[in-house]
Amino acid sequence: MVEELLWSHQNEAIKMLLQYMDDFHNGITNQAALVQMPTGSGKSGIIAYLSRCLPDIGLTIVLTPRLSLRDQLSSDIAGRFFKHECSTSKLHDVCGQATKNFGYLAMINDNPP
Repeated sequence: MVEELLWSHQNEAIKMLLQYMDDFHNGITNQAALVQMPTGSGKSGIIAYLSRCLPDIGLTIVLTPRLSLRDQLSSDIAGRFFKHECSTSKLHDVCGQATKNFGYLAMINDNPP
């Protein structure tokens, strides 16, 4: 299961986001959600998991302030994150939608003032 591949705080963030999605779809909230985590805490893994492994997510849009971050996240979402964490066969077990399509809009401004 994917929980074995992630840190406990990543699993907690995913659970919180899944609860938010349920609440949003059931009309319990119409507010936005935000997960704030420090550098190096695994945000890319959470984004990769949510965009690749949930059947209700049809399209993922990721906004980033840097080209290098766009490229990293694009690669992670495309499968690099899971290749680092498990074999390809395990990826199919964890995320049956390993070939799921995704899209991203990632360039805001690579040279901020």
